[in-house]
Amino acid sequence: FAAAQRVLPLVKSRLSRDACSLSVVERAMGILNNSGGEVLRSIAQAMAAAAATDGELTSEEVELVRISCLAFGCPIPAQF
Repeated sequence: FAAAQRVLPLVKSRLSRDACSLSVVERAMGILNNSGGEVLRSIAQAMAAAAATDGELTSEEVELVRISCLAFGCPIPAQF
């Protein structure tokens, strides 16, 4: 989370796992899709930074970043 926050400092806190239901994620994706390209690219970079922070990328992390970028309609970060 700290690595993502350095890339996207607007994020002040994170939700608990219990607060991240599918409906919450779907609502957030709808809002994000209306945000514009630069915001979405910044979010993609923050996701990539968070996934790579431990120095190891799992296949699940790579897939989540790639799918999110496709959903956002923005380029996949170079390290992916």
